[in-house]
Amino acid sequence: MIEAADFCKTLLEQEYDYFTGVPCSFFKGVINFTQENSEMRYTIAANEGAAVGLAAGAYLAGRQPAVMIQNSGLGNMVNPLTSLSSIYKIPVLLISGRAYQVDDEPQHEIMGRGMTDLLRAMEIPVQEAPQGLEDFRKTIQEVTAKMRKEKRPYALIIKKGTISDYSLPVSPASPYPLSRLGAIEVLADFLDDTMVVVSTTGMSSRELFMVKDRPSNLYLMGSMGHAMAVACGVAGERTDRKVVILDGDGAVIMHMGSLSTIGHYHPENLIHIVLDNEAYETTGNQDTTSTTTHFAEIAEACGYAATKFCTDEASFRAALKEGFATPGPCLIHMKINRTRTDKVPRITTKHSAPEIAENFRSYLNESS
Repeated sequence: MIEAADFCKTLLEQEYDYFTGVPCSFFKGVINFTQENSEMRYTIAANEGAAVGLAAGAYLAGRQPAVMIQNSGLGNMVNPLTSLSSIYKIPVLLISGRAYQVDDEPQHEIMGRGMTDLLRAMEIPVQEAPQGLEDFRKTIQEVTAKMRKEKRPYALIIKKGTISDYSLPVSPASPYPLSRLGAIEVLADFLDDTMVVVSTTGMSSRELFMVKDRPSNLYLMGSMGHAMAVACGVAGERTDRKVVILDGDGAVIMHMGSLSTIGHYHPENLIHIVLDNEAYETTGNQDTTSTTTHFAEIAEACGYAATKFCTDEASFRAALKEGFATPGPCLIHMKINRTRTDKVPRITTKHSAPEIAENFRSYLNESS
């Protein structure tokens, strides 16, 4: 195993000084180290495709960038890698891993198996990183020399267990009293058998599953940021049902354009709840950029009929009561703390992904 600090220092030796990506548990230690090291800059990207753009801009401005992602994020990168980095001959090191050669949750399996083939199909050279520090140092030297000579992206695949953790000091206490679990429990009080919920990937879906498992819940275990689009598609076709989006700040930021889609098509039966703990808490508690993002104001500008900003349980209950009683689309921006719930079951302990989809579809169509 390579210490996260040694991993970063090895990259610094080759003048990599700009890092970007969407935070993930696989590179938690590396990301934490970069945030404490003044020689390295880490920029949080909205999505992995945007990370390629950030890296391109940093390179053109004189930096040497690396993009760190988990394998599932490669799907967001296909267009900018092929139509930006490759054709403009911008050398950027892609560092990826997670489900590579290991069993994982279903949302990571396909990309984990096909990651190297997809990279090669995009004409991006790919190499597996060794797990020992000295061999890793030699590999970085060789890959970097080739990348700079050929002026093209290169990919380095990291096996699970290659990099150690690196902890940051404990974050200060949150000023917001309600946890995500507490907010989901409040929401559950308002849900009846006529309402459907589309919940975003990660702990939001897992905690909803723990609190109120129903066939009318569509738990998204992947496709981060797309709960908005899925729910909009449901709401447009089933105008007789209240459709709830249970979302997170990182997910909304990832594909914020769907706010415009919802505002434009204006489904009156849609309630959009954004639980905002200012963190990618599921993948390591790294900060999002939501401290400077006002989701309610953005949604209003996009055409939502109503928006609410809440910071405690009382205001959240009042917003839900009004949201369920009046025409939407309505967005409720609920600030929560980062309290982590212990022993949250994985949805796959009871439902497979196809079963979740089929149960949800059957519920909607049988209840017509």
